[in-house]
Amino acid sequence: MHKAKWNEQQKANAHIHFSIFKQSEKAYDIYLELVIYNRKSKPSEAMLKLTRKYNKVAAFVEDR
Repeated sequence: MHKAKWNEQQKANAHIHFSIFKQSEKAYDIYLELVIYNRKSKPSEAMLKLTRKYNKVAAFVEDR
């Protein structure tokens, strides 16, 4: 679920969680970017977008 759809309790819980587990917010943001693949696109466009997202995930894992 996107952050914009969270209720006040979920926002408070996320604030606590993200303040304790700093990298989880970045991971969640990357996850939200991947959700866009529910949209229809040409296979070549989808492959390019997926490659870019893969590179972001790989960079995130390396930075940990």
